[in-house]
Amino acid sequence: MEKSSQRKQKRTRHKSTERGVYLLIHATLGRYFSVHVTRNGTCFQKSFFESLYGGAENAKKLAITWRDQIIAENPPIKLAEFCAIVRSTNKTGIAGVSRLSRQHVARNGKITHHDRWKAILPGVDGKQGSKTFSVTRFGEEKAKEMAIQSRQEALAKLADAVFRPQEQPEPVSTIVDLDEIRAKLGERAAHRERLLKMRAERNHARASAAIARRELKLKEDEKRLARPTNKSGLPYISRTDKSQTVGYWRVSMDANGIKYRKTFSDSTHGGKDAALKAAIAWRDLTFIRYKCDTLPSHLADPRPNNTSGATGVYFIDLNDDRTHGHCVARAPMEIGKPSKTKRFSIGKYGFAKAFEKAVQARAEFEAAAANKSAPTHLVARKLLKQLKAGRHDEGYI
Repeated sequence: MEKSSQRKQKRTRHKSTERGVYLLIHATLGRYFSVHVTRNGTCFQKSFFESLYGGAENAKKLAITWRDQIIAENPPIKLAEFCAIVRSTNKTGIAGVSRLSRQHVARNGKITHHDRWKAILPGVDGKQGSKTFSVTRFGEEKAKEMAIQSRQEALAKLADAVFRPQEQPEPVSTIVDLDEIRAKLGERAAHRERLLKMRAERNHARASAAIARRELKLKEDEKRLARPTNKSGLPYISRTDKSQTVGYWRVSMDANGIKYRKTFSDSTHGGKDAALKAAIAWRDLTFIRYKCDTLPSHLADPRPNNTSGATGVYFIDLNDDRTHGHCVARAPMEIGKPSKTKRFSIGKYGFAKAFEKAVQARAEFEAAAANKSAPTHLVARKLLKQLKAGRHDEGYI
């Protein structure tokens, strides 16, 4: 069986000039060189695609040049700086210095305590040694002082040594290469800025067009509200004349599937005008009491092209075994306002749970729409507008 040291020797490592640069393959954009360099806790990362930078050779060269630029601007931490960091497990508050306490039990049961201060002594080659100072021999304060002094002397010998030099990339780029990478990155940045600008302009145009469509729809709706819905011009009220002097007003409206009808005769109420006022009063009271036509009738039944079996619920990207896609709940449409939806992932909840959540969301949408004061039926909206304006004795002509 191979030893672990032999297996480690077989592992291939990047050359010192190519460290931090990795060749990867993107699912759609193809091969690219990814640069990944960490400096003092900050990660610098950038991708160079062969298709965007003229082949593998150019992409690799630009990747290495960019890495060298990052290394030049962010040099690696010095070994002395790294050794001066106080670790979270340190109990003395002094980096590399600790107090050790040990006891020895002899055969005769005698217990002997051995207390000492220990200093870790780092070397330039990355290896480290240690030195201890006995508290029994030197005393508590003297042993601690000697350990700190030994540690400081070791750090002073490190000079400008770099932390883990064997793992640091070796820069190979020239000034010409740096100018080339700056030019290439400048072109890419300018191209990206143009794309972002075009995208922003396109999104602005789409938003403006959507606002214009909503405004047009509102104007058309106002025109519809201005037109009379019947010959009398009074919502839910019609006039029948039996002769030139005798006739009646009839109120006819529906609320939640129930029909409300009532006739107001001229002879019974003392004339045409008095009968009309009585009809208007009864109509308004009935409308407010039963909330006539608060929702369109088609909200209660699924549409013919509905495949889910639930009103206002449909599927997106649903596969044959129903393990992928979304169940979507759509809110009732409101004139002049964008539609609202809620989607639930089948992969996250499962088909049954996602469908149940969509049906519940649709019910909440319908409840919210039913509680709104403004009805959606055209005639009901006309009457509501008339009631809000306080004009109970005239219609919409």
